[in-house]
Amino acid sequence: MEDRFKFRAWWDGSNDCDARMVGWEEICSEFMPYGEIIPIERNPGWTLMQCTGIRDATRSKEFPNGKLIYEGDIVALGELNNNLSLVGYVKMSQGCWCIQLRDHRTPILSKFICEILGNKYENPELLEQSHGR
Repeated sequence: MEDRFKFRAWWDGSNDCDARMVGWEEICSEFMPYGEIIPIERNPGWTLMQCTGIRDATRSKEFPNGKLIYEGDIVALGELNNNLSLVGYVKMSQGCWCIQLRDHRTPILSKFICEILGNKYENPELLEQSHGR
């Protein structure tokens, strides 16, 4: 489960740059080339997201074991024996990875299957559609 120690960040486009998702390798090489650590609170344009260490249910040639799920990902959630599909975003709550639904949150459990649909920064419309706003 060393994947849970991976991170990525969302850059909101402050300072006239394009908003984009940045992987940890890019953060380290381009934004911290000399190894200095810059606190996020001093850089309000950044949102740091931790990997849950959990993979989604999709399988492909590129991701034979499924894609890693990160904090802020929008996922469709279903139970193994049920076609019920709820949509929410991943967040840490009280030391547990959860899916934040419209009016409550549920822990990510092994009986659930998840599929990544996008993330709340690049695809906020997915949450708006699912939450009926």
